[in-house]
Amino acid sequence: MTPSHAVKNGRRYRYYVTHSADLRPESPLAWRMPAHDVEAALVARLSDYFRDYREIAVLAGNGASAAAIGVLVERAEHAVKHLAEPAKIRVIIAKLVRSIGMADDELRIELDRPALARLLGALLRLRGCRRG
Repeated sequence: MTPSHAVKNGRRYRYYVTHSADLRPESPLAWRMPAHDVEAALVARLSDYFRDYREIAVLAGNGASAAAIGVLVERAEHAVKHLAEPAKIRVIIAKLVRSIGMADDELRIELDRPALARLLGALLRLRGCRRG
């Protein structure tokens, strides 16, 4: 999905639309979702991700010390606080989200793991980390 907006009576309406490259003849019409709804779902999922110590340990990579993982966990908790600040939400989403996709019953979010590592200030061996 791609961010877009429209202006009506001087008011700006932000939304996300299905990217033209994702449209298929057999698929339903393009999706248009209010930006607030999409971003709220993204923030909720990112917050869950940042609070999941197993995910943070995977991000740190095999062989990471407990101390290194502990630092990443602290930085992830700090990132959750930033997600509560509306002015920082769009910046974080722009840095971390590679793509957003809609299906009938789900919102698919693809994260950029190297960008996530950079956001957390981690100096990680990303060799073992699958991008996405």
